[in-house]
Amino acid sequence: MAALAEQIENTLGGTADPQIVEGLNVYPMLEANPTPPAIDVYPGNPFQEQQASGKGNKRLNFNVRGRVNTPDNEGAQELLLSMMDPQGTASVEQALLEDRTLSGTVGYLSVDGPTDYGVFVEPNGAGAFLSCTWTVQVIP
Repeated sequence: MAALAEQIENTLGGTADPQIVEGLNVYPMLEANPTPPAIDVYPGNPFQEQQASGKGNKRLNFNVRGRVNTPDNEGAQELLLSMMDPQGTASVEQALLEDRTLSGTVGYLSVDGPTDYGVFVEPNGAGAFLSCTWTVQVIP
């Protein structure tokens, strides 16, 4: 999860030069109370899928969730749509696919999504964010 988050951070966020998504916070785990714009990376459902018979032949699934603040509805939608655009400069998909081996830490990765976006209330009731999710499949 940390390698996925690091790749997004290096491509789009605070360590990118120039910053593509200004103020982007990237969390290498499920974040219940993010500071948007935010991306968190956490195990998907199912987390492990058998790829072939034998030990270690599994695919791992991760959710990569983008969330933006909704007080400026139009601006929030524009930002999230730019992150969803597969060919855009702020594309989360392109950031994830920039290095399919995550600097040699995995064998391969692919990306599905993004999902539709909508307003999601946070489990802790702290707020509602406009959000979408990508599913990243990793083969170790």
